[in-house]
Amino acid sequence: MTDKLLNFYQILDSTYPILYWEYNAQGDILSTNAEDKRLLDILFSANDIKTAMITYGQEHDMPLIISSKLGNLWVALFDKSDTENIIYHVIGPLYTDMVTLQKILKQLDDSTSQSMISISLKWKKRFLTLAQNFTTIPWNILTQYIIMLHFIITEERISASDFAYLTGKPETLSTTLGSSDIDSNLPWQAEQALMNNIREGNMNYQIALANAANVSFGVHISIGDPLRQAKDSGIVFSTLCSRAAIDGGLPAHTAYTVQNMYSQSLESAKDITEIASINHQMYVDFIQRVHKVKTLSNVTPPIRSCMEYIDFHITEKIEIAQLAASIGYSTYYLSRKFKSETGHSINNYIKQKKMQLAKHLLTASSMSVQDISAHLNYCSNSYFSDLFHKETGLSPNDYREQHKKL
Repeated sequence: MTDKLLNFYQILDSTYPILYWEYNAQGDILSTNAEDKRLLDILFSANDIKTAMITYGQEHDMPLIISSKLGNLWVALFDKSDTENIIYHVIGPLYTDMVTLQKILKQLDDSTSQSMISISLKWKKRFLTLAQNFTTIPWNILTQYIIMLHFIITEERISASDFAYLTGKPETLSTTLGSSDIDSNLPWQAEQALMNNIREGNMNYQIALANAANVSFGVHISIGDPLRQAKDSGIVFSTLCSRAAIDGGLPAHTAYTVQNMYSQSLESAKDITEIASINHQMYVDFIQRVHKVKTLSNVTPPIRSCMEYIDFHITEKIEIAQLAASIGYSTYYLSRKFKSETGHSINNYIKQKKMQLAKHLLTASSMSVQDISAHLNYCSNSYFSDLFHKETGLSPNDYREQHKKL
């Protein structure tokens, strides 16, 4: 094992302690930090999963995500610097969601009853003890770890869309999307904390969000195809958020429109990292909208309607005259009324909303500054950059470098 790779594992150990392995082309263990390596290697070999990994690695280079019938994951990466002797780097077993002892026991019983592997009662107890201590790494973080590990091993840059997946049986090896089953049981306390923040429009939501991320952001789902599952998880999460927002006073038609907008974004997402970013943005968006409803209780329905129109059409050219005509006001009266009720001129409110979206796109997407400028309907890239600098004190590119999300 190279010093660079060992150092990286040691860094990971400070946040998410993982078990790592090196196998040769015959599937023999070269090195590992696992204390009970014999039992875990047998579990990894069960149902010919290790054999499938070796076969895959002989013909492919991209990381392989392997989900077992026991509900845990293994990740395989391939060092082919010596073409005669492929080294298989494996991390795992690990989970991407919190699991209970009862669930582990049921999965173990189901697997052994299907003759996946014969295991004695003594070893079964040992496995249950081990399984309760398997590291849980949220999907978005695990994805980044895999990308970094692949780069350390191969010096090749990849994205999550390059991963291949093996789900329980060798014949399921595929790089295409498949079906998945949804288990919408978020850990109850984490779910309630998240939803209560939306109902209350609580802008101090960071602690609840961090706690939820530790048990997986979104809803708890069984392991299948990770990208499809992440999309399904996000869509279910969007439904929970919209219902909580309605409970908090957000008009139902607004909540459903926001939910539909983010559901479409989730379906269009290309990788799990992008989905995590959409989930985060959606959650914050719902909180901010409920917060606005609660704090702008003195805003009249016509002005609130104008604010919602601006929010939903912020990437379009918005004419104040059209806004005024839509609610039966003159342009002058609307401008005066809008500022007296909100404290902002209409143009300033539009600029703030555009800047908020620009910041999100800079940190959560790979869109170029020019594309973001065009998306927000600015007349030129330089004009957008000047406005952004006045707003943040940074150029768009500098802001991206300082605030980009993992």
